[in-house]
Amino acid sequence: MKPKEVLTGDARQARINRAWRQRYGKRRLFYKTLRLLLIQNDGEALYLASVGPKKSMPDTAHETHHLQMINRAAAAGYGPALSYLADLSLIEENDPKKACRLFEAAAAAGDAYANKILGYYSKYGRLGLTQDKLKAHAYYAKARQLYHEERKLKKIQRR
Repeated sequence: MKPKEVLTGDARQARINRAWRQRYGKRRLFYKTLRLLLIQNDGEALYLASVGPKKSMPDTAHETHHLQMINRAAAAGYGPALSYLADLSLIEENDPKKACRLFEAAAAAGDAYANKILGYYSKYGRLGLTQDKLKAHAYYAKARQLYHEERKLKKIQRR
């Protein structure tokens, strides 16, 4: 039996960039592009698959599939998926401690949105965090740096 190919480095990034461009296109081509990365449980690919073209299924089944993919991406340590789950825990479950843990995990994974949110909550002492303006400033600075890096990457992805 032929060993499965493992994508890393530039090959992985090229596949992700192609999938980002195809996410509004044909569903079959989109999933074919991501197939190998989904098998490898790549966090970004799982997150992309959750927000990509809808599969032909009822809305409730699609929502369940969407949450399963987000949970798998979060388990793989992908920052935006962790932030999404933190937002859900704040809005739907009204559980600030769980949200704070998830936002901190997302910030550690390098998610700009999570850093910005933690900066806000640290500045005003909310979500179970103590009020610390120096820590808030550090979160804001990290968020700004990560946003600039994301913008550069999105310019490359559009090419």
